[in-house]
Amino acid sequence: MDTQLISIDDVQKALAQNDEEQLKVLVEKTTENIFSNIVRITEKIEKSKQLVKDAENAKGNFLGFGKTAKRTELNTKAISQQNEALVEINVLIKESVTLTCCSIFFAKSMIETMSVMMVGGFKDVDGNTTILSDEQQKHAQVILQQAKNFVEHQTEYEARQEKQEIDIKTLQGDMREKDSLDEQQSQDISQNRENILKNQQVINQNRELIAQNKEALEALKAKNNSLATIVSIVALIISGASIALHFI
Repeated sequence: MDTQLISIDDVQKALAQNDEEQLKVLVEKTTENIFSNIVRITEKIEKSKQLVKDAENAKGNFLGFGKTAKRTELNTKAISQQNEALVEINVLIKESVTLTCCSIFFAKSMIETMSVMMVGGFKDVDGNTTILSDEQQKHAQVILQQAKNFVEHQTEYEARQEKQEIDIKTLQGDMREKDSLDEQQSQDISQNRENILKNQQVINQNRELIAQNKEALEALKAKNNSLATIVSIVALIISGASIALHFI
């Protein structure tokens, strides 16, 4: 089966080298190869259909003998060719889809090129422009649709990946902000604890001062009471002396 396409390695190499000219050549070559194989295989299918018609119109010798044998032979050949062609077209579609969807960039390029060539035709091996028939267009559409599906799914996947990356970065930023707030709160709590301890020390010192002042006040009051007593005694003595002087 002549369904060999260019290798995926060639495409990936051109992609890795970012060689746009080489990629353009590969895309055009791949499209022309796919379409050429579609034409070849569909022609084989048409030939098998013609064999079926020939079988229906088969005639034997002039006496009519051999007619059944000839029909059987033609039908067998038609079925064989048709089965072979169906296998080939399935392999071609599978390989074409695998190659076309090896990367989203290559798939997009293939979609664009295939769409153009399906309308305007493509160059065959002889350099002639060939337009796909309606039947051939159906096979090409299968490959084209698969490429479109791949691009759509890949684009959605990349969009989800991008959103997830943004969400992760946002979450990381929120976590860093939270860590910063937690650190600040921890520092504030530590500072408040230190302030409370300092205030408690001041309170304790004030209590000691109050106690000392209270003791000093009590001592002073006691001292004042003693002085008052002495003054009273002295006053009494003086008063007594004065009275005594009256009787002398």
